[in-house]
Amino acid sequence: MLLDKNFRRFVVAIFDGDEPSSSEPIGSGFLYAVRDTGVRELLGSDITSESTWNVWLVTAKHVLENQNVGSMIQTRNSIRVRIYVDLDYVIDVDDDNWYRHTDADVAVYKLNYPLSKDEFYKWAVAGQNDCLREEMQKYQLEESQQVVLMGFPYGWAEVSQDDPVVRLGAIAQIQGWFREEMDYFLVDGHGFPGMSGGPVVSIPDCLHILGEYGDDMSLNRNVIVGMISERTFSQIEGAETSDGYSPHIEESGDLVRVVPMDTIFETIQMAISELM
Repeated sequence: MLLDKNFRRFVVAIFDGDEPSSSEPIGSGFLYAVRDTGVRELLGSDITSESTWNVWLVTAKHVLENQNVGSMIQTRNSIRVRIYVDLDYVIDVDDDNWYRHTDADVAVYKLNYPLSKDEFYKWAVAGQNDCLREEMQKYQLEESQQVVLMGFPYGWAEVSQDDPVVRLGAIAQIQGWFREEMDYFLVDGHGFPGMSGGPVVSIPDCLHILGEYGDDMSLNRNVIVGMISERTFSQIEGAETSDGYSPHIEESGDLVRVVPMDTIFETIQMAISELM
């Protein structure tokens, strides 16, 4: 199994809170557990029974602002989130518990759910299962690395929270982010509307899973590496019509901008500082 089924559990569908009867998601998100101190656990570390965790909802900032390809559609007052245990949360988009990153396409919301050790495994992903820049470089998670993009694209009326669409992709360009020249990296994959805010998870090489690689440069399990932000587009000028009008057509490059986990964790740390 290349994708641990537990990774599907922390993906959530986001609905328009102003339309309570709607069953079609308008975006995606995921649940991310962080110690109440804001300290991140090391990749692969154990969770102690004494740990206290808080759950954060992570999504793309433009989902809250109801923007599609840079244009405002309508005013959105609230969103509705369906959690795995059949709970619906209606959250005011202006709630003080939201924290929006100033520059990046990230918004986080602290849910009122302190977790026990057992609950943690059922609810959310955390530092043991994510990967920051230094770790991605160490484990050579770079161009051609297979990933999956998870979320709820438009037209998919999901039945329960743990049924996201899972699509294959691969890291297309990450060196600019490694050199800290860019604040995102690119994935060759499909980021259809509605997928924004969903997680991007690495897929280990089969040889790593089978233990064929004996060095410590391999990572033989899934890790979350970032969040789906938006598709890349190119403006193409169409043929001029008889009245002199030249339409502009947006052509997708089949590339997805991914917000790295470093930025997401940084956003949560800033939110913790502000909420204290």
